[in-house]
Amino acid sequence: MDTIMKIWLFYGILSAILMVTLLILLNTNKLFVHSFYRIISMDILLNLLCWINTWPNRIVYRMDTAGFVLFLYENAHSLLEFSSFLAVAFFHIQSLSSIMICVHRLTTAVFSSSDKFWSRWYFLVYTLVIAYSCFASSLIKLPTIQYNYETKEFIEAVLPHETGLLYGVIILLFMIVYLVILMSIGLTTIIQVRKRLGNHAEQQKELLRRMSKIAILNNCIYAIFLFWYFIASWQLKPKMEFMLTASDLVSSEVYCKIKKEIIQMTFSISYIMLFLDRNVRMALKNSVVPESFTRLYNARVSTSNGRQNGFMAA
Repeated sequence: MDTIMKIWLFYGILSAILMVTLLILLNTNKLFVHSFYRIISMDILLNLLCWINTWPNRIVYRMDTAGFVLFLYENAHSLLEFSSFLAVAFFHIQSLSSIMICVHRLTTAVFSSSDKFWSRWYFLVYTLVIAYSCFASSLIKLPTIQYNYETKEFIEAVLPHETGLLYGVIILLFMIVYLVILMSIGLTTIIQVRKRLGNHAEQQKELLRRMSKIAILNNCIYAIFLFWYFIASWQLKPKMEFMLTASDLVSSEVYCKIKKEIIQMTFSISYIMLFLDRNVRMALKNSVVPESFTRLYNARVSTSNGRQNGFMAA
């Protein structure tokens, strides 16, 4: 196993564990009753599935994993084709999911009943997002990989020039639309949140500020990397290993070269939640160190301090 594969496995598995832990906490802990956390949970779940779907692209052209991929190629070729289909679908899913996070924050800032709406209908909203993304993905059919039995290696199937150009235009249009929507909603959200934040109680302001920071930061990171990967894939043409390694740190998916290569970025929302949401850190701490132990420790410290104060007074 080479170094890049070890890096992928090390931070990938650790980040996946964090994502699963957050999914459990956000859906079981009483601290996270707001509908915002339902949207974040869906985004984390989809990002986790997206990361899992990147692995065929990671291992297909590597000598140390060629045997396993060859087994899939010969016995379950449809799985590899389905993975390519999902790779394009996840580009749309994650773009729309980032938009939904900001739309949620915008609507909850403007409409008082928005929290109830999202709590009730968030699953349906994401079902529609997935359905739309699968339809949009069907507009592009990626070439299937081929195996050369003489050289014993997988080779990349190249699209005809006209088809590749058409797919490039389609992806470019989608990227432009998503970028415009992300920037427009992000700016509108900032304006509306600042305008209406003063109408809430101080305790609620803290929660609203926290949600706003998470939504806006996620929106900005996605938009920046969406733009950067578009430029990088067409102008800089970096190595696939570098693109995959860097992309795991963020939360989007970008079609890289109108060939087989789909760049998927997965982990940023988990780390944004970890660093910006105090309740998440508190829940993680309590899950590692149970609250009963914390209370017992605090009680012992309090008793010990009381005895010391009594002795000094005597």
